[in-house]
Amino acid sequence: MQPEAPPSAAAEDECELLPEPGDVPGEITVATLDPLAVGHAPWPQNDGERLVFRHLYETLLRVDCRGSVYPGLAESWSSARDGRVWMFTLRDGASFWDGVSVTAADVVAAWTGGAAEKLAFAAGIDSIVVEGPRRLAVFLDRSHGDVPRMFADPEFAVARIVDTSPWPQGSVPEGIDGEFRLRPPSAEWPIIQFRQFPGADARDVLRGGHDVLITGDQSALDYAAPQPSYVSVPLPWDRSYVLFSTTRVRELRTGGEPDVLPADLLEALARDAVRNDARGHESPTWWNDLAACGGLSPSSEGLPRIPPGAYRTSGPKRIVYPEADPVARDLADRVVALASEGGVGSEEAVSLTAAIPGLVGVEDSQLLAAGLSGEELEASLRYGEEFAYIVPLPRIVLDPCFAARKLAGRVEWLAPHLLELTASLVPLVDTRRHLVAASERVGLYLDWDGTVLITSRHAPGGSRR
Repeated sequence: MQPEAPPSAAAEDECELLPEPGDVPGEITVATLDPLAVGHAPWPQNDGERLVFRHLYETLLRVDCRGSVYPGLAESWSSARDGRVWMFTLRDGASFWDGVSVTAADVVAAWTGGAAEKLAFAAGIDSIVVEGPRRLAVFLDRSHGDVPRMFADPEFAVARIVDTSPWPQGSVPEGIDGEFRLRPPSAEWPIIQFRQFPGADARDVLRGGHDVLITGDQSALDYAAPQPSYVSVPLPWDRSYVLFSTTRVRELRTGGEPDVLPADLLEALARDAVRNDARGHESPTWWNDLAACGGLSPSSEGLPRIPPGAYRTSGPKRIVYPEADPVARDLADRVVALASEGGVGSEEAVSLTAAIPGLVGVEDSQLLAAGLSGEELEASLRYGEEFAYIVPLPRIVLDPCFAARKLAGRVEWLAPHLLELTASLVPLVDTRRHLVAASERVGLYLDWDGTVLITSRHAPGGSRR
């Protein structure tokens, strides 16, 4: 099976955010409000790293904003056994930044390691066989009529660890140095300089004259609007904030049917609680139809242990969230405020309690919002040690089954092998960010998940130069 034909001009334009200027500058500066850590490469931990790493590391496939599949590190592919086996042939001449050729064994090595077992289960990978220097076969646990798009997910990025560099070696033509400077492969291309401003006011960053900034901060968008040198473009709704409640899952376990939150309350949360561009959550999403996925949990015998957060009868009950996420913080604070000030007589509190049992009216129990660091949050979230959690989930995924299995490993007490995942979640709001860019200096494309690609050589289908 060969890759799809190169995209037409109309198809490329559909994913084009800004056309590439006729005169490309010598350097493009990209600002991010997130911290960047070399040690996380090639797997991003925040939006800023997602932007940087997408320009550095390849996956076997590439998927554009329309969902069409193109060659990435693999130049061709074919299937066997009714789509349960997929063979990939790597691009001829592909090499890492240090000139070492990329082999099929490098792909397998990149997909193994500490989290390999969970990743393999989530992806439905039974085994991987190296069939030659440039050829590998991936055996899956279910049939795929088309090449599995999950192989374009950053978790399947191919990189090689070397002792001589803090950066894992990627296979794109550029390299990068410790200053987060993307070096051009030739004089025709600009240097791309990524600059990080964690915790800074986005308006101050824009005053610094950077060419690209991606933000959902409404004050920054208002500042950029009258500036003739900047253009602001809304990106796709790419994130849904959901609430996981240990008490809701407990009620589902015992045959209960807790309510969903009404649309007017969701809109009120988006309007009154969130300072970024937000709307009340809208369905459908990828977790609404997982019937074809089969088992979503590695262990299908019985339920995980009862999460302790569901049975706290005294002391503070906490709604926790990622401490560096302002949207999650604002939502947690708003839920606590609505529950605390209205009691059972408040219409909002009644709706919240119907969806989140025990939120209001439990004697001798104080409700608090608390931020946790990444590792603290993930450890607590895994076993349900707190009363409830507010976390972001991606709205755009390449494979719903892959996404659902990863979530099941992350939040074990949801027990999706016995409980319907959709019923376990309480969606709150959807958010999107905006691209603010110097339109006369940089060409930009939209990748499959809303990530911005800088200059046309990073667009699926290749450069138009």
